Order: sequence, then structure tokens, then C-alpha cells
Amino acid sequence: MKVSRFKQVTLAVVLLLIIFCMFSQTYSVIQLPQSIVGIVQSEKQYAGDIQETDIRTMIAEAVSLIGGLNGIIHNGDTVVIKPNLVCIETMEGLVPPEVNGITTDWRVIKAIAGLVREINPDGTVYVMEGSAYSTPPIMEHLLYDSNHIPGVDAFLAIEEDSGGWLDYSSPNLVKVDLPGGMLNTSYYLNKKYKEADVLISVPTLKNHGSACITGSLKNVGIGATPGNIYGRGEGDPYRGNMVSHFSTDLHEWIHDWNLCRPVDLVIMDGLQGFQNGPGTDMTPSLAADQMNMRMILAGTDPVAVDTIESLCMNWDPQSVPHLVYLNNSSAGNLDTACITVKGKKVADVKKNFEGRAPFTGGSKVTDNTPPQLTVTSSLFENGTAAIALTVAPEAVKAEVYIDGQLRNPVITSNYNAISIDINDLSQGDHMAEVYAYDRFLNYSVASIPFAYYTQNPTPTPGTQPTPSQDELGDVNSNGTVDIVDALLVAQYYVGLDPGGFNPDTADTNCNMSIDIVDALLIAQYYVGLIMEFC
Repeated sequence: MKVSRFKQVTLAVVLLLIIFCMFSQTYSVIQLPQSIVGIVQSEKQYAGDIQETDIRTMIAEAVSLIGGLNGIIHNGDTVVIKPNLVCIETMEGLVPPEVNGITTDWRVIKAIAGLVREINPDGTVYVMEGSAYSTPPIMEHLLYDSNHIPGVDAFLAIEEDSGGWLDYSSPNLVKVDLPGGMLNTSYYLNKKYKEADVLISVPTLKNHGSACITGSLKNVGIGATPGNIYGRGEGDPYRGNMVSHFSTDLHEWIHDWNLCRPVDLVIMDGLQGFQNGPGTDMTPSLAADQMNMRMILAGTDPVAVDTIESLCMNWDPQSVPHLVYLNNSSAGNLDTACITVKGKKVADVKKNFEGRAPFTGGSKVTDNTPPQLTVTSSLFENGTAAIALTVAPEAVKAEVYIDGQLRNPVITSNYNAISIDINDLSQGDHMAEVYAYDRFLNYSVASIPFAYYTQNPTPTPGTQPTPSQDELGDVNSNGTVDIVDALLVAQYYVGLDPGGFNPDTADTNCNMSIDIVDALLIAQYYVGLIMEFC
């Protein structure tokens, strides 16, 4: 049948419109209670320099940042640890077992198993994986055995532990009904995996040519599926035919699978990091795509952890459909205003990961400019830090640190009226730091040194006496308070170092700092709007 030229053009236009709509669609973001993600980065220069003792220390620190394991794991629990052992063959041969960037380093699993056993000496610990190919030889090559990783009861290939080929009635399987599934309304899960008290996903930090990113959610969404049920054929557990990897079906599958059995804890192997992932399909050289990130990430909200992982690779998490789908199902936070990052800051560790943007979504972050931030006033007294900020419209949150410690709450609105409890502060000199972030976690910071006293300190011999009301505001010491004094304070505030300036008489609101508010008060005094300072 011959198609007219007009119809051909019309069809092409319609297809272009469909593609445009796929890539330009916007999603509403569900805000959930604050999630915490910990980031620890080694001070060693190269990932290959990081030793087993370093890894254990890094993981313990990352776990501590999110509150520890005591509320997650209990003695007697069955714990499943799910690494990412997707494959071991590259164009250059087999990957090395350690810090290759593609598979989870066995030393990371050893450290996690050790931490689990400290809390759970009487329980059961499984390491379970369903590789893209036969799992046992991959585990063997990557040193996943009891000699290298003690404390594990069994290392299980999911395709072998879930029954025979297409044996849907196997006692090792559990059928999970999911009436609200996006792609299917039921799925078959390995019984040990589904019924574990605690599921720990241990992915590697990579981007992905089909799923945009491969994090904690993708790690279980594909790698935990039983290859004997969803594989390509008997003896071939590859799940490429299970769901299309070239449409949003893949992301819907990941969404559904993670609702069938949510992840309880994520500890991400970011020791190396890998661009053009998940393997070496895009480039022939392993070394060319290793990113030397030297990091461990941790969190109990897998959507939040994968969101932060995405930003660490300079990819926009809101362009990753399965993150959007799971957030819309209230399974975790995608909005960075609702994610508190402890330890290293994303903007300080992120690198630009190259990779093909999948047909299903995925876009790079192009805005790496921090939002503007101005501290308009600050007062630290009577157990409260009162801070007013002016921030750029793109700012999504602000955080206040005092002496290096993050103070609650995280501020997402009313930036001009921030109130922080400081009743625990000791008397004396302190340092406040205020951070403002955009949604990509680019940040600006302002430092506010201040002195805090629960009552007015008694002047000691040799200290400068507090200026009298007659002296306050007369910063050029000419015997009068006028608009010139206000201008001098403004110049001092912006760092111009005006001549003849006396800072001892410039703090007209007595808040232990000199800022633009003092200049405004002097101007108001000069025109008669106020009659005294402080």
C-alpha cells in the first residue's frame, strides 16, 4: 500500500511530537518526611589505594551518619545482602575482583557482614545475587566465598535457589500480588529474599544506558528476579527478554518490584564509580570509564540514596522515570529539599559521568551555579539563634551549622524568620554557617562568627567598654550621627575597609555583628524614625 507524501510528513510530525512529550513531561514531586543520606569519601588519592581496614571504617562512618543499625537489625533476624555482580567479562578480559567499578567489591560485603554480625550474632545472613549470566562462576571469580567473607551462612545464586526452570509452584518461590502495579499485577520472588527480616541493597555507583542510573533500586529490580522464572531459557538466566530495556516498561518493572519487597538499607559501593555503565558496552577500556570516586553512600530510603547518587554523577534524578514513579507511590524522597545529606556535600564530590541518554529518559545537570545567599540579620541570645536570609528563587532549602554541627530543622520556607534552638551552647565565641541549596544541591555558604552568653558578661580589665548610647552610630567619631555613618557601615559590611571607621560603635542593634541592618538603623536614627539604638 502506497502512503501519500502528506501522510508520511504527518506521521513524522506526530512521532516527533510524541518524542518531544516524552522528554519534556514534568512530574509532580511528592514531599515526604526528611530522609538522611550519608556520604563518606576517603582522603586517599586513588580508589586502588583504599585498603580493607579503610573500607570498614568508611562503612561504619556512613552508617553512623544515618543513625546506626540498631534500629534496623536485631539479633535473630534473617538478613539478605544483595550485591551487584552483573558480569565479569569485558573487551579487555575479566575484571579484577577489587575496585573495578562494575561489580560490588567483596571487601564492602565483608565489612557489611561484619557489622551485621556484631548486632545479629544468632541470626542468619545470606548473600544473594542473580547475575546477568550464571551466578556461581561470577561469585567465584569475585571472591564471594566464606574464606574471604566470613559470617555469611550461604552465598546463593537466586536462579538456583528458586526452583527449576519455569517451576512456578516451587516452595522456594513466593507469588506477590500487586493490584496497583504499573506493569504487572503479580510477580514471583525468591522466598528467602521476600521473607527476610532485613534486605540490604549494595549496588555500585554507575550510570546506565537503559535505566539512566543503576543504584539500589535497579540493583534489586533486575538482579533479584529469579532467572529460572524470568530468564531467557533453561540454563540461561539473562533477563533481557523479561521486560523491554528500551521503553518505560523497564522503569515500571523496577517500580513494581521494589513495592513487592522494599529495600530496608542501602550501602552503596562508590569506591570507584563507573561512567558509560553498566559495563564496558560503550567504551572498550575499563580504566577509561573508572571515575575514582572513593566514596561510600548509606541510607534507609533507597529513592533518596539513588537521588543523591544521580546528583553525584551530575545526572538529574527527576529525569529518571523509576525514581519519579516510586516517589509518586510515596516509596521515598526525590525532592532534595526533603533529603538531608550528612558527611560530604554533593557539590564537593560530584563528577561529570559521561553516558548515553536512554530513550526512556535521563538528562545531565547543566546548572552548576550555586544560588545567591545574603544574611540580612542575625541574633544569638536567650537560647535562640534568630537569622534572616535573602535567597535566590531557585533555592529549595537552607541549613544552619553551628561549630560544624547541623542544627534542626532544615529550612524550606520563611527564610527571613529562621529560629534555631541553641540552649545547649556553652558561653563564649562560636561560628554559625548558613548553607542555601538549589534542587541540584549546588550551594552557597555564609559564615557568622558570634559570641554567646546566657547573661551579659562582666567586662574584664583591659577590655573595651561597651559604647554609650551617645557614641553608638558615630562610626567616624566626628561627634554626630548622620548619613555618612550609615554609608561607612555599608562599605565596611561589603568589605571596602573605609578609612576612619570605628567598628566599636557600629553594632547598633547589639547582636555581636556588624551588617547592613546596622547601616539601616543609623539612617533611620538620622531621619528621626527611631530615637535610640539597641
